[in-house]
Amino acid sequence: MLNKIIKSLILIFCIFFGVTLKLNADNIIDFDKKGNIKVTLIENSENVVVEGAEITIYKVADATEYNNNLKFEYVDEIKSCDFNLEDLENSNATSEILKCITKDVLSITKSTNDKGIVTFDNLDLGLYIVTQSNKVEGFSVIDSFLVMIPNVIDNEWIYDISALPKTDIYKVMDLIINKVWNTVNENLPHEILVNLYKNDEVIETVVLNEENNWSYTFEDIEASDEYYIKEVNVPKGYIDSYQIVDNVFTIINSDKLPQTGQIFYPIVFLIISGVIFILIGIIILKREFNNA
Repeated sequence: MLNKIIKSLILIFCIFFGVTLKLNADNIIDFDKKGNIKVTLIENSENVVVEGAEITIYKVADATEYNNNLKFEYVDEIKSCDFNLEDLENSNATSEILKCITKDVLSITKSTNDKGIVTFDNLDLGLYIVTQSNKVEGFSVIDSFLVMIPNVIDNEWIYDISALPKTDIYKVMDLIINKVWNTVNENLPHEILVNLYKNDEVIETVVLNEENNWSYTFEDIEASDEYYIKEVNVPKGYIDSYQIVDNVFTIINSDKLPQTGQIFYPIVFLIISGVIFILIGIIILKREFNNA
């Protein structure tokens, strides 16, 4: 009986030990392996793929091992970068490391295909920054982000990374505001202010004047049908009206002609007409009198 118990304990120990060895093996980084970064760009609201986006990756740090933990060390080209690589959770990490990148840093540029996908294969282990180096017409540009190879997912080191931008991709458009003066007055105001609204919320206030030819263009603004404009403090003596054609908003300021008193020309016309009729009547009566 005792022998059976001992054998069972040994079997359980061996099973547990074997599983433990497997788990530890899974958690050991294989520095001889290569990795991949797959980036997919899809517009947020309508799930439209973004084709032709030039994506550039920069290798900014090598992967090393320290006390059985993954550690990154800057590549030689940016050894002097001040940002601490142990603080990668910092929201400013990407922007701070980007400041350190020079033309000598290893980079690879590829374009997204007709499915909005680009893949970088056979990459050395390390820390990479992913950026978009061009602008696809009609779409916003992604924010740069960090990718580490390998990365831990479910307590396992993953070498093939599928990356999505951390911010939504959205459709964009140019929105133009023009100012037209419908007046003979040469003494125009020096400038006017115009509010741009979206869903009744002021998005931005712009200044129109002679220096910008009374025009302003919002470039690559998020596409929407909810925009409208309103002139702030219409100049005294003018009335404002608005026209919208596609994405061009026009403000028209026209002279406001105040009526300061009674209008006399209709009265003058009536007086003259009355005198004429009286004269005609006198002439007719005189002829009848002579013929009598």
